[in-house]
Amino acid sequence: MAEVKYGNPATPGIMAMAVLTFLFNISNAGIMVPASMFSATPFALLYGGIVAIVSGFMCLKTGDSLHAVVLTGWGGFFMGFGFMTYTVSWGIIPKPLVGEAMLVSLVGWTIFALVLLMLYIKTKSTVGIVIYLLLALFLILLTIGGFTQNQAITHLGGWVGIITSFVIWYAVYELVLADLKLRAAEKV
Repeated sequence: MAEVKYGNPATPGIMAMAVLTFLFNISNAGIMVPASMFSATPFALLYGGIVAIVSGFMCLKTGDSLHAVVLTGWGGFFMGFGFMTYTVSWGIIPKPLVGEAMLVSLVGWTIFALVLLMLYIKTKSTVGIVIYLLLALFLILLTIGGFTQNQAITHLGGWVGIITSFVIWYAVYELVLADLKLRAAEKV
């Protein structure tokens, strides 16, 4: 009986990360009003959250602990953001408290991105280094913009986030292309 081969389990989670990074930074860049981000919340919970976390756990099964940390971390971030959005809209948590909590959380996620940047530097993955350099930069800018209430800095962070999403999409393209080439070679 032939062995069943599966694709790279990180790919769906990384795609979710690209899409959600793009959706959330449209608002941060000032392209759309923040209220429009409410429409992105279900995607944060389901696609950015659940898909990324499942992909992350599947990476553990293959021994890929780096992508497991990346995907479960970002999946948790997107799910947390989604739950935070709903708890405010349902009146469970007062909006001013969420703003402060989000700023403090951005500091934690900036540190998370910087740690992952150091790990990708160790792996010498150029695309990974660029992604996490940009992720760290946009999170630093969002954090500074939030603490200083400077919209220009927040908008700049949003634009860096949008650029980041395109680099992440490129990484997905490369991962899928490598998988397709491998499968084509196996058929020969």
